[in-house]
Amino acid sequence: MLENNEAGREARKPLGEKNSKWLNDDYVKFIRFAQMKMDAVNEGIVGIITNHSWLDNPTFRGMCQSVMRSFEQIHVIDLHGNAKKKERAPDGSKDENVFDIEQGVAISLLVKKRNVERGVWRADWWGHRLAKYQAGAEQTMETVEWQKLEPRAPDFLMLAQDYDEKARYGSGWKVTDIFPTNSVGIVTARDNLCIHFDEVSLMKTVRDFAALDPEAARQKYHLGADVRDWKVVWAQSDLSRQPISKRFVQSLFFRPFDSRLTYYTGHSRGFHYYPRDDVMRHMLRENVGIITTRLTKDDWSASVTNTLAAHKSGSRYDISYLFPLYLYPPESGRTARIQSLRRQ
Repeated sequence: MLENNEAGREARKPLGEKNSKWLNDDYVKFIRFAQMKMDAVNEGIVGIITNHSWLDNPTFRGMCQSVMRSFEQIHVIDLHGNAKKKERAPDGSKDENVFDIEQGVAISLLVKKRNVERGVWRADWWGHRLAKYQAGAEQTMETVEWQKLEPRAPDFLMLAQDYDEKARYGSGWKVTDIFPTNSVGIVTARDNLCIHFDEVSLMKTVRDFAALDPEAARQKYHLGADVRDWKVVWAQSDLSRQPISKRFVQSLFFRPFDSRLTYYTGHSRGFHYYPRDDVMRHMLRENVGIITTRLTKDDWSASVTNTLAAHKSGSRYDISYLFPLYLYPPESGRTARIQSLRRQ
């Protein structure tokens, strides 16, 4: 927990988070609401069942840091069962969700009480749904096999970690130091509309979509409701900026070993939700790039492409980043973007 020492002072520094997207999930708001109530009293306990992603995802590090400030004791039971990650028990056997949902689940007990041992404890329950039900019915706080954790800055992950090994690993060069120009892969917002297997199908869809009334286009292509950064009228307006042409048809590394075609204008909040044009435009010319992940819950992997890349092109679950070898300045020529690194 956050003690009054140098490590504690380091942990209390503002994290400077800029992407709050996942903090808008309702379960995060419920935890925050409970935390506010507990901050107003001397003692209390919060018990809540939620999505388990906040336990081990750096996106939630600010949330974890804040919760650790408010509560003396945090007990979490990760019930796993994440179908999206295709979780399996450590012995390779089947792991099931306790509910009929795809996202993994966790039970959290947050304790605010004076003069108790401070800390974070974690337990992991794997296996069949019935076995998890039985464990929940039969076990008590005293019989659960808790493992005490030491969440540390900057990520505050509620996972068991070997910090000595992590420090040794961290002494290596970061790929972002070697390739400082990089970004998440393209996000379309509407894959069925924007991504196709062949040029004929893609061009037919683009021309038809651009010519339709916005609501007719929404119904015909099953686009659903608009979202904050993608709207049907915006996508149509983007296509109408210039004559529709095959020159905008580009190859896209869509998923591992799955290349397709897309109509790439490069304009954010246009036909594509986030085209990442500051990086992807360099892949429209002769180039090669490495695709890998920042947070890896799948088996780790890396790929190489000479085309545009989507945000899950390198992994079935984790978000992928593209690191291009060359950059093409607006004036002329190209420059290699591998930084020369030297040990001090």
